[in-house]
Order: sequence, then C-alpha cells, then structure tokens
Amino acid sequence: MQKRGVVIPCFSAYLATGEDGASPCVSPLQAQRLDRLPPASILVCGYDPLRQALRGNGP
Repeated sequence: MQKRGVVIPCFSAYLATGEDGASPCVSPLQAQRLDRLPPASILVCGYDPLRQALRGNGP
C-alpha cells in the first residue's frame, strides 16, 4: 500500500521503537481520554509530500 510506505519512514524518523507508536502522545486514538493529552498544533506547509501522498496526489 503506497500510503503505508510513505508513513512508516516518517514515523521511524521520530520513534525509537515500534512500540512507541502505541503511545497516546503519538497516536491519540490510543488514548482513553483525549482531555488528558497535551495541546496540539497541526501545521501544513505549502509543499508537503506526506500530505499529498496521503491524499492520493503524491509522488
């Protein structure tokens, strides 16, 4: 799957182990309560290859 092939290298750059991906701070869907998570900001650049790939418009 193309999307998985794009996302895995990005996660690997930030996570020490695969188990780190289960942390609610990395994957908010793993949290039992969202109100206990830190605030988050999502910024998208003018050219973001990951965003384009996830939308199906990428390289």
